[in-house]
Amino acid sequence: MSTIQEKWIRDFKAKLSKQPGPVQFLHYPPEPKYYGTGTLNVNDWNRKPILLLAPHFTHPGVKIPCANPNCHGIYKPSQWHDTRVIHGLHGPVTLLQYRYACSDCGKKLVASEVIKSSRCPDTVRVSSNAQCYLTQNSGVTGEVLNSILSDVMSAKSFDEIQMGLMASRTQRYLQRRTEYVCARELYCHINQVDITSLPDFSPIDGADGYNESITIPSAEYIIDVFIGYVFEHKEFIIASRDALVPWPVVSVDHTFNVNKRTRDLEVRLPPERVAAGTDDAPRHVMDENKSATLIFMGANGQVLYWFQTLLPVIPCLWVILVLVFLLTHTVYI
Repeated sequence: MSTIQEKWIRDFKAKLSKQPGPVQFLHYPPEPKYYGTGTLNVNDWNRKPILLLAPHFTHPGVKIPCANPNCHGIYKPSQWHDTRVIHGLHGPVTLLQYRYACSDCGKKLVASEVIKSSRCPDTVRVSSNAQCYLTQNSGVTGEVLNSILSDVMSAKSFDEIQMGLMASRTQRYLQRRTEYVCARELYCHINQVDITSLPDFSPIDGADGYNESITIPSAEYIIDVFIGYVFEHKEFIIASRDALVPWPVVSVDHTFNVNKRTRDLEVRLPPERVAAGTDDAPRHVMDENKSATLIFMGANGQVLYWFQTLLPVIPCLWVILVLVFLLTHTVYI
């Protein structure tokens, strides 16, 4: 970590202890601006954001019981934990965590472990877990995690997701460098100073400058983050999926094995609903030897109607094609 970022962290901690009320999670350094007066410091463009995980600051007054169900103590703030650099959407983010100790058994945990406890209040656990997802040595911010999840659902490859994060970081670096170059030119013009007397903006990986010290997450790392997050929230994802009512399905079957298709669909429903034979469970309304080419299924997977051949459907298809053409083309009469 650069000396610039270390000084910014020390100043942040000093102000944090004096700040009343709840403190937000993500803190950006003061935006560097120069309007022709005052001094110009290139380090103002090199500081990185800080992510704070400390429930006694973000949720003052909250009482978090000890993770041990047989203990009646509550966690008390102890001291700052070691800093960690995690992946942000536009570059590295410094993670600051507090260490907590139980008032009864004395067990110590860092903030990321405290908020994952089942006895942690929901207001603290939900809001804190949404800020970042930590891996063994690093982690990603909530912005990066949401970007990964949305990109995966949009059928992007993990290599494409990595390239997107790389482009976002490069764009941020170029923006910072351009801002400083413009401010330096303005400063030299107003104060009649030689431009070479002020330092150039550092390379993206300059140790004493911008210091993009943490590497771009690899495709393998992004895969590990995605799989780890899905497995960690597997129960919630399954419950959400089971509660979701699917839209009606129009299925074109070229395998001539309708019964197999309806049985495959039946597997997607909760076993207790199928076993109970409730009204919304799928029904095999066809005979074993019945085959169909076009199948209309309801929202619950039940076969509503089917066509043995496509002959009755051809007129409907022609009407649909004509409507699509009229809607997408300008017709001159």
